[in-house]
Amino acid sequence: MKHTSRPYHDMLLYGSALLLLRGASLITLPVMTYFLSIEQIGQLELISVTQIFFSLLIALAMHENLYRFIATTQDANEQKAMTSRLYTTSLLLSCGLIIMVSGLFWTMNLFSNGEVKLQNFSDSQLVLMASAIAIQGSLEISLAWLRLQNRALIFFKISLICTCLQVGLILAVVSIIPSVTAVLAVGVFCAFVQMGLLHFYNRFSWQTLSLEQLKHYLRYCLPIMLSALVAFGLNGGERWLLAQSGDLALLAQYAIAIKFALAMGILLQPFHMWWMPKRFEYWQNQGETTTSYISQYGIVYACVLALLVTWLGKLFILLFLPSQYQLASDILALAVVAMLCKELAEIVNIGILKAQKTSQLFSINLVTTTIAIGCVWLVVLQFPNLALWTVCSGVALAQLTRCLVILTFSQKSCPLPYQLGKLTCYLLLTFTLIASSWMSDTIVTSILIAIMETILLVAAAHHLGLLKLPYQNLRRAIVRLSL
Repeated sequence: MKHTSRPYHDMLLYGSALLLLRGASLITLPVMTYFLSIEQIGQLELISVTQIFFSLLIALAMHENLYRFIATTQDANEQKAMTSRLYTTSLLLSCGLIIMVSGLFWTMNLFSNGEVKLQNFSDSQLVLMASAIAIQGSLEISLAWLRLQNRALIFFKISLICTCLQVGLILAVVSIIPSVTAVLAVGVFCAFVQMGLLHFYNRFSWQTLSLEQLKHYLRYCLPIMLSALVAFGLNGGERWLLAQSGDLALLAQYAIAIKFALAMGILLQPFHMWWMPKRFEYWQNQGETTTSYISQYGIVYACVLALLVTWLGKLFILLFLPSQYQLASDILALAVVAMLCKELAEIVNIGILKAQKTSQLFSINLVTTTIAIGCVWLVVLQFPNLALWTVCSGVALAQLTRCLVILTFSQKSCPLPYQLGKLTCYLLLTFTLIASSWMSDTIVTSILIAIMETILLVAAAHHLGLLKLPYQNLRRAIVRLSL
């Protein structure tokens, strides 16, 4: 039975759950940097980014069908039946694709007398990665179903169990067996535990999509998957460029900065997880104006989070990580700007999806990513000593360009009444304040500047009319207290 939605309550629970699930790496970061070498941290990042790439490829973005087609179905029983078919089919497809890829690799290895090897990965690491990749698509559908049913509390409880298990096991493993494979094994084990808990609670029936339904869903989701793969060039592929230099320590510096930039994305997830499944429903039932206002609130929220994460990440690196990771605090601002632009593109990308022009989204990602990666690669070849700064600045500029292009095409497809002039001024102010983090390396000064700039950014949103702060309510409350 579908529970009544309480947006702010649900967003708080979703945010707490995502903070637990994806913030586990930040919780364990000081311990891992103590027990593992900087090269091992770099290898873990390389494994992580490779696993993400193949998860995108194998999962086929099947969960997007749940948002677009199943969420708009009015009958609850039909919704559950459709989701069950999507869930089972996704699991079977993922397992089949994993077997095909593994078989292809085995065949190539057989005919080359064992000369085909994946650099930087052992056989046991490849098996662990393949196991986690096989369940990723069904895991996303299970989590999306809980959100669609407004089961935020259940989502939070499962996330809490899995995070406590993962953090506890990682702390034990790195202190006893400080190896990359052991850390990877913990992550895969926890993914299967989460999958089991979700399957036990959701109780999906084992039935598959018909061939016609599968074709219909694939026509919608495959361009989204291809777009995600292309966009991966700016959200993971750049780490392969750094890894090709052979310096895993350099990749580790970038990985630390990216972890804090991802924290901004994690903290934005409460809004995403509530809004993404609901945005087409709101557009249909409450109109364009309400939809645009909620999207603008999300933009303001993302900007404030980006500023806070920049300063808090800088302080965390200065206080808790070994001195060999201090370069990460310098490139953090660029990493956060890139993540902010990526998240803004997700928020404003409503018109393209509503018009079902997912192939257009693929073209945008293909062109922007190809140009950006090509330019970055050329600069890195010419100036290898500036590889880290080139990658960071190139990705940030490319994500900004991609965001602007997506907004343009989305407005052409299905326009929303955004306050574009005010939003532009607000974003320029945000970028300026984030860049100011380069001006301070002392802890007390950084704390004071962070507080003042956050207040300034919130006040600017209120002054521009992008956010309505309850000043009158606060004033009345103060008067009542004084009386």
